[in-house]
Parts: sequence; structure tokens; C-alpha cells
Amino acid sequence: MQLVKLHKQQDNHKVIDLYVSFLCSVLNPDYPVYIVPDSFFRRIKKGKCCFSVEITRKLRKKGFRVFFGIIKKSSWAKMQKLLNHKDRKKNAEKSFHLNKKCHLQIDSDYIQLVDDIFTTGSTINRCSKLLKDFGFKKVFAYSLFKAKFS
Repeated sequence: MQLVKLHKQQDNHKVIDLYVSFLCSVLNPDYPVYIVPDSFFRRIKKGKCCFSVEITRKLRKKGFRVFFGIIKKSSWAKMQKLLNHKDRKKNAEKSFHLNKKCHLQIDSDYIQLVDDIFTTGSTINRCSKLLKDFGFKKVFAYSLFKAKFS
């Protein structure tokens, strides 16, 4: 759990580097990668140290095809950690949606989805559904941490 706390701190590049090392060992370089997006306000608040931005940048440097912009997260989204299981699912459905302005052409039926923490599966399930709606036939989901839900 200490690693999760370090991850949530701003400007902790050692944890990001550890994530990238882990991801390089499990991701298939032949399939595109998609990182669960942060909200616009979170990206502004955290800047370049934002999880999705940093992981995307570092994986691209390692040669992975990481795509951005297929899914958008609403700026007003509630924090999942403050919600119960039922409310997390509703919040994820309201928070994540396909970006109507995205016209990417990706030459793969498969995509790999990466999220930082898996608790109830609401975020991964919602994003997987959206990626399938976008046209992918199969989504492989990876999470860096499994948190206990209480």
C-alpha cells in the first residue's frame, strides 16, 4: 500500500518508472495500448506528472503504440474512492464517454487497456465497453494495483 501512496504523490517519477518497467514486461508490443484517461482538471492540476500523460510518454519512448483521445473523462466526475460499489458503477458510466471528435484509424482488432488501481472494476469495465463500441473486438485490461474495497 505504500507504493500506492507514493504513486498518488505529485512528482514521484520513481514509481512511474516502476510502472513502465512492469508494463513493458506484460504488454504485447504488437497491440496498441490505451491508458485510462484522467479528467481535464486533474491533468491541469498535476501537469506533466499526471499518470496518463507520463505513462503514455514513457511507453511511447519504449516503442509501444499508445493512443490517446478515444475516451474522455468528464471534468465534473466524482472521485471513485469516495463512493460505494453501486455508485462507482453509475459514476463511471456518467464520467467516461467516447470522444466524438476522435477519428483515429487503428489497424488492430485488439487493444490493451491500462489503469492504475483496480478496486471494483467499474472504470475498467466502462472503458472496455467504450473501446469495443469504438470498434475493437477484444480488450486486454491491466491494472497496476488491486485495492481492497471496504
